[in-house]
Amino acid sequence: MLAVSHVTLPRRFRSCWRAACVLSARQQRCVWNESMDQQEALKAESFYDSTVEKYAQMPVQTLSLEQMLHIGRNVMSDPAKVIQSARFVQEELPKRLARRLLDLQLLPYLVVTNPNIKRVYNSYYHAFETLRVYPPVKSLADNAAFCILLRRLVDEHGPLIDALATGLVEVKARRLVGPALDLDNFLDAMLRSRISRRVIAEQHLHIANAHPGYIGSIHTALDVADAVEFAGQRAVQVCTEAYGHAPEVLLSGDLSARLPYLPAHLDYMLYELLKNSMRAGGWD
Repeated sequence: MLAVSHVTLPRRFRSCWRAACVLSARQQRCVWNESMDQQEALKAESFYDSTVEKYAQMPVQTLSLEQMLHIGRNVMSDPAKVIQSARFVQEELPKRLARRLLDLQLLPYLVVTNPNIKRVYNSYYHAFETLRVYPPVKSLADNAAFCILLRRLVDEHGPLIDALATGLVEVKARRLVGPALDLDNFLDAMLRSRISRRVIAEQHLHIANAHPGYIGSIHTALDVADAVEFAGQRAVQVCTEAYGHAPEVLLSGDLSARLPYLPAHLDYMLYELLKNSMRAGGWD
């Protein structure tokens, strides 16, 4: 998990911040840090270029768990589903990145000139342009090359959450301007969008790699009781370390329940729910 000890976020965003870190930590390997070329950099800075606005206004398609499962089922026997998934990623990620780029453009001048925020903007713009102009995937060979690019971009964006938090803390610390800045909605949209983009990307990256019990990154029969028990153990441990004692977590109901879901997401949500319940119950 990425840890930034010198960054303090508002309480209401700490859970979303930790979720973004936790849900991306397992996929991070190397960071290529490929920078923009001169032409791309000039375009990113151009007042007259409206490409970002054009894409930001395009409607995004929602992707449900059911749709992800439908595309992923029997993918090995139907290559067309792999191509379908790749084309969806190609269409959706540029639009979603453009919306966040537009949000960054609408920030006050002091914020966007912060070096850390600027780094986030440049990385988003580089990914936006790279995906926007990438040739449509038409074959499995095309998809293999596209997946290499997609994995690289996912890895490159791993550390950006630290840069974003550091930059926002720095601008909020400015004596005169900081107190006047209201960045709650901006940060909320950035963190939520980050999670959704990574889900889309990771699902496609795993969709052609068959693993028993999985469709892409989705566990098809996730043991709910086991997930609750694991989250409960973690919450009890944290509570005990912080306060010296913790309530007991008891499971009841259908202990054999199974459901298709993303394991890391369920683990995180259950952990936060139980931990916050312990805190609200008077253990804080």
